Amino acid sequence: MLALDRPADTEALHALRERAPTQEEAINRALDRLDRRTPADWAWLGDRLLAFLGAALLGSGVIYLLAFNWDDLGRYAQLGLVQAALIAAWGVSFYKGVDRISGQAGMIL
Repeated sequence: MLALDRPADTEALHALRERAPTQEEAINRALDRLDRRTPADWAWLGDRLLAFLGAALLGSGVIYLLAFNWDDLGRYAQLGLVQAALIAAWGVSFYKGVDRISGQAGMIL
């Protein structure tokens, strides 16, 4: 039995199609509306992509800067920089929370 108090999804509509074959046109219209993306969906996707791209570019910039100067650094400075990067990424994700986009981007680093 289909529950009417939950949002419609494609599985529920396909199950309804099997039970009510006379409503084929209405079910097809509902399936078409479920497949459409709203501007808010695209804004959410763009926000996520730009945040992860920014985190990746920032991380790669730091890596290239350190790689260029790596031979000039001492052994303890090299170890300290690697540990500082790991602690900073952990700190960002802990402070912002992994349920937010900035916390997830910090976990990538």
